[in-house]
Amino acid sequence: HQMGAGLDVALLDINLPDGNGLELARQLRLQRRDLVMVFLSAQNDPALRVEGLEIGAEDYVTKPFELRELTLR
Repeated sequence: HQMGAGLDVALLDINLPDGNGLELARQLRLQRRDLVMVFLSAQNDPALRVEGLEIGAEDYVTKPFELRELTLR
């Protein structure tokens, strides 16, 4: 995974087709402290939500969600 020069927001899921979203978030955070990360996941496990937030995600939204809710967050 390489980041583009203009990327400001990363929308991540816990289960990604080619890996783990939490691990990707850790890597992204090391590369860009200013990157806004939001998890969008069907995984509603409180431990995963906490881990995502501890890594540095600004929010963790569970699926299904309203697009308006995501936009407001």
